[in-house]
Amino acid sequence: LLETCRDLAEKQGDRRSWALIGLHMGRLFYFSDQRGLAFRCFSEAGEAVEEMGDEDILWRSAKFLGIFSFMQGDFRRAIEHFERALRPLGDGKAHLPNPYAPLFMAVSCACLGEFHRAIGILDYHGRGAEREGRAGLAAVFRAQLGIVLLQVNNRKEALSNLEAALLEATRNN
Repeated sequence: LLETCRDLAEKQGDRRSWALIGLHMGRLFYFSDQRGLAFRCFSEAGEAVEEMGDEDILWRSAKFLGIFSFMQGDFRRAIEHFERALRPLGDGKAHLPNPYAPLFMAVSCACLGEFHRAIGILDYHGRGAEREGRAGLAAVFRAQLGIVLLQVNNRKEALSNLEAALLEATRNN
């Protein structure tokens, strides 16, 4: 379906839609472990986004380009993209951020040794997910928090968070 839509966008000369569809395809290929296809989609669409360069397209593509940078091991660039994805667009409208942007951002921070920052991001967004009643997402943040706590050798808190995440995940299937 995405390939069909992307072809139609190209035929209509809609470069903006073509790029966003390509980024969605890149994300799907990345998460389905088809990294070569993901790389190609992210690269082509990312070039188009950079050519357009307006604030709207940069904001809309940030979470995808963050995953692309993460995939390449460019964690500093990934953090920049995820920070942009988490900022309000500035048009006065409420936008829901992609819930995985802070997760990938925190992992990127941990990969750079910025453990306190990673812990803060995971704790903050995990608590926010709990307040919003998003138990599954909260469990994911809590599990990742446990992993980062293990990296800093805080085994007691890591175990507590990992056990709580497992319990919550089990409870919510």
